[in-house]
Amino acid sequence: MGTDHEDGTTELRHADIAVRVVPRDFLPDSEVSISRCRDGQEIGTPHSAPISELLDVAAFQRRLAGMLGDIGAVHFAAAA
Repeated sequence: MGTDHEDGTTELRHADIAVRVVPRDFLPDSEVSISRCRDGQEIGTPHSAPISELLDVAAFQRRLAGMLGDIGAVHFAAAA
C-alpha cells in the first residue's frame, strides 16, 4: 500500500504491445489497459479490460487476439 500519489501502476512493454495495470482505477472493470505499440511506442487507442481477466490466461489471450489481431499470435499460443 502506498500513499495517494502512488497508485500501484505496473506496466509491461514490448515492441508490439503494452499492458498497464492500475489496481485503483476510477472505472470498474477497466483496471487493465492494452495498447498496440510500434517500436515500443504506443499507437492507436488503448483498450480496457477487467483485472480478473489476467487470472484467466485463455480469456486474456482471446481478448488480446480480438483487440489487437494476430500480432504476436505465435508467442501467445506458445505461452498458453
